[in-house]
Amino acid sequence: MSVYLVAVASAGCSIVFSESPAQGGEDPAAVDAGAPDATVLCTPRECPTLVISHYIGSSAADDFPTPKDWLQARRGDLTTRVVLATEAPTAGFNAGETVIGMNSDCSGTYVGGGNSQSPRLAMDAVSGICEAGETLEGVDSQASTSVVGYLSEGTIERGYLRAGTYSDSETLNFVRDESVTDAEHYMWLTVPDSDRHHGVHGAGAVLDGKNLVSGQFRIVKIDLAYTRLDSIEITNFYDAKRGVEVGADQVFLQHLLIHNKDTGGSAIDVSDVGGSRSPTVWVANTIVHSVGFWGIIVSGSKSVLNVANTTVYQCMRREDNPTNHGCIGAVDYGTLEVSNSVAINNLTAMTADFHVRDNGVILDASTNNAASDTTAPGNDAVPDLSANTTFEAPTASPPDLRLKAGSMLSGNGVSMNWPFDISARMDGQPRTTTWNIGAY
Repeated sequence: MSVYLVAVASAGCSIVFSESPAQGGEDPAAVDAGAPDATVLCTPRECPTLVISHYIGSSAADDFPTPKDWLQARRGDLTTRVVLATEAPTAGFNAGETVIGMNSDCSGTYVGGGNSQSPRLAMDAVSGICEAGETLEGVDSQASTSVVGYLSEGTIERGYLRAGTYSDSETLNFVRDESVTDAEHYMWLTVPDSDRHHGVHGAGAVLDGKNLVSGQFRIVKIDLAYTRLDSIEITNFYDAKRGVEVGADQVFLQHLLIHNKDTGGSAIDVSDVGGSRSPTVWVANTIVHSVGFWGIIVSGSKSVLNVANTTVYQCMRREDNPTNHGCIGAVDYGTLEVSNSVAINNLTAMTADFHVRDNGVILDASTNNAASDTTAPGNDAVPDLSANTTFEAPTASPPDLRLKAGSMLSGNGVSMNWPFDISARMDGQPRTTTWNIGAY
């Protein structure tokens, strides 16, 4: 199916037709702004997905000033928006008015289009099926038009977070709500290509927890299934707080740079929330360093965490309780599969770089991992690494965790076959036939 822009969005917001959204942090479609309008009709309940993009930042041209504003405004629309091809309407529809079918139970809230320049009607919160030939009428405007057919159903809500620091007092909370998410309808917070940090501290969009008020224990909390978060730096989660906490299924985290100043809680914490959730989470091409507790941890009998090409350096920096913990691990019946990942720590009192306890499980499918001790799981493991011979500048502030020439991690990874595209390294360079261990 061809890919088109459709002029039914508010200023600054683009709507993109995409037959099959790309996986990972890449745009689902590379669209020429001069592309013609879409004319291919589809069968209701079998239509392609809209990718609705908003820009988040301080510029007057941006759609929302903060990621929280975007999230609160956009969630709930994921499977309810349709775009219909219509005849030219008798008059203009009013923003936000209810549109009803005169011959069926079809109804929705007017979003845009439906005028002589764009005889295509976009509606949210649609119920029923708007049949071809049916008359639709605006309850307030009395404008009417005739349905030709469907062009698209459901959305991916994508927020582009521009470079800069965002320090909210509250958790950025992807909550379970009226949204019905699946593999083709989800919330996606990312950055424009020009604002990717590529592993450089402060170079892109930063979620900073320094202003979190009492009772706000996470910078990001994801309880909405299929959410995606990528290419963002996350820092300053003090005391027992967490960088990212996940309790939802099929969440995908990629190209994150998460760090503290040797304090705070765990960087990524996946939990089944006391058995009330069944999260399966995917983490790739991510760097975690200088955190107080675990780098990446999974817990709970219903929790499954998949980790690939991730670097964790200097975890459990809080000296009050370094033992019986690790940099990457599974506890309390949680299940972990980890590949092409490295954990290096120089706190000798810590139990292990990769660690399981309380019936946690690291799956036998784990492979090609590396550690500064002998705990790297799976086949072809690389043990007893030194940070100084592995990374470019591990003692710098902040550390430079690119691979040093001749590093034991270079070329010792294995190609991965995930349901998401994870072939781009932290620095944006593509992996081809040779994969390294770690985020680069």
